Amino acid sequence: MEYEDILITDQQNSLENGYGEEVTPTTCLNVLKTTYVRNNQSAKHMWRQMWSEFYQVHSYTYEELTSYVNIQDKSEEKKYTDRYVKTKNDFIFDNEVYYKRLCVLAEVSLLEAENRAKEAGRFAFLNVIGCGLGVWMISTHQTDVYILTFLERIRSFLKKDMLDHVSDVNFAFIHPSKGILALFTNSSEAETPTEKRIFFESKRHPKGGISVQLENRQPSSKLRGEHAGKLLVMTYPWDGNAHPGNEFWLGSLKTSGDPAAACSTQVSELHNAHINPAVSGHNTRVTGRYGLKTLNEYAAALTT
Repeated sequence: MEYEDILITDQQNSLENGYGEEVTPTTCLNVLKTTYVRNNQSAKHMWRQMWSEFYQVHSYTYEELTSYVNIQDKSEEKKYTDRYVKTKNDFIFDNEVYYKRLCVLAEVSLLEAENRAKEAGRFAFLNVIGCGLGVWMISTHQTDVYILTFLERIRSFLKKDMLDHVSDVNFAFIHPSKGILALFTNSSEAETPTEKRIFFESKRHPKGGISVQLENRQPSSKLRGEHAGKLLVMTYPWDGNAHPGNEFWLGSLKTSGDPAAACSTQVSELHNAHINPAVSGHNTRVTGRYGLKTLNEYAAALTT
């Protein structure tokens, strides 16, 4: 779905598909006349414009962008450093939009962990796995941007005292480049680098800060040792417009992380409104700048 926002291609990003600038009608009547006509060009443009406004970026055609920006070829380990990078077939990958899309995922995960740990009176151990880093991945540098985005949001929230009940964040089965991996490696020249951990310090945090590590732990495995007693909060993948587990319901158990998550947990039933009556609007929570709110609280905040 985000392909249309993150990738700029010759075939996709054209005026005919709604990309680029267009002079929109000035009156509401003209907007209605032009927008709600089936297959109207203005409707396509306004659809693309809506997402451009969401990500706060300019809507480019491929021709416009390539004539405006000189995009250099970079090694895989440096592709996270520029906004625009070339991928296969001369496609252009927009790292800024990708980062902003990942911010939604990172912020929701962190605030959800904080809220659940606070309610439980414990510290949260957030286990993060890749989302879109498997068969849907376009470029290998996405893993670097993925981890860097989470790190940036963790530091930002930590400074604002928004993660007082999160003690650990772990990246499982995500394989960054050597440059990003080096951020997690703590060792002297005489030692073998084995520990893969960063500690973000905060004097106001109850634990003195948040530990971020790379460990390929099984998502549902019990927390032991230094993590015993913490609340395990996990992320897991599944496609939109589908029940959690996806292929699980078709009898496939290991084709991807989606059915694997369904097999090893109860998410396929717990997160299914046909089975679990607790999946309802009454229990819906909306994540925003002020943390988790009920649907009623969030709606009320919009009108005040």
